[in-house]
Amino acid sequence: MVFGAERARKMGVAPNQYRVRSLAEALELAREYPEVNGYLVAPLSIRSGGARKWHGLDSTDPTRWLAESEKTEAKVAVPLDPDDGIENVPPLPPSKIKLWELAFLDEKSVLQKPRILIDEAQAEASEPEVEPPLAAQAGAGTDGLHAGMIAQYHKFSMDCLKASRDMMMTVTEQHKKLSVQLQDELAKANVRAEEAARVRDMALGANTELHHKLAELESDNLIASTVQKVFEGKPELLVTAGRDLLKGVVDAMRGPGAPAAAAAA
Repeated sequence: MVFGAERARKMGVAPNQYRVRSLAEALELAREYPEVNGYLVAPLSIRSGGARKWHGLDSTDPTRWLAESEKTEAKVAVPLDPDDGIENVPPLPPSKIKLWELAFLDEKSVLQKPRILIDEAQAEASEPEVEPPLAAQAGAGTDGLHAGMIAQYHKFSMDCLKASRDMMMTVTEQHKKLSVQLQDELAKANVRAEEAARVRDMALGANTELHHKLAELESDNLIASTVQKVFEGKPELLVTAGRDLLKGVVDAMRGPGAPAAAAAA
C-alpha cells in the first residue's frame, strides 16, 4: 500500500513524499518518475529526517551497503537498479527508528523528488491479529457471540491460573534456595562460635597460669626483700643465723638422744 501516492492521485496534486511499508513497495513507484537511473537509500535517526547519509552497494562487496561519504579510491557506493528487484539486495542499513528514505537518480545521477519514506513500523502495525474475532470463532448470531465470549473468558482464566502457578513455583524455588543458604550460614556461624569459645578458654587458662607464676615470683621476691631488709648492713648476723639454722637442722636429724650422748663423750 502506497499511502502518499494514492492520496495524491485522488487530490490531483503532486505529493511531497511517498510513504510505503517496504523496499519492494518503494521500487514499485519507479514508474511514477520520468527518468530512473538507479536509487540510493538513507537510514534515518530521527523522524524529522535530519542529515541524510546516502548508501549504495559496496563496489568491492555487493552483499553490504556503503555510505557515499565513506567511499575511497578502492571502493565506491554503487546505485542499485530498481528493475533487479529485492532478491539480491541485502537488508537495509541499520536504523534505530526503522525509517529509511529512498531516492531515485536521473540520468545525471541527481536525486529526484519526491523522495520515498520506508516505514517498517507501519508494516508491523498493519499485520493481521493472531486470533480471529470472537464471532468468527464461535459462528454468527448472539449465541455464537456468547459462546465466544465464554471461551475467551475461560482461556483468560486458565492463563491467569497458569501465571499464578508459575509465580508460586518461582517463589517456592527461591524459598528453597534461601533456606539452604541460611542453613549454610548458620552452620558456618556455629563453627566460628565454637572456635571463638575454644580460643577464649585457652586465653583464660593461659592468663590463670600466668597469674600463678607472677604470684610465685612476687612471693620469692618478698622473702628475698625481707631477708635483705633484716640483715641490711649486718652481714655477720646473716652468717651467724645461717650457721645456727644449719646446726638446728642437723640436730633435728640426729634425734633427741644425740646431745646427751655427745655430752657424755
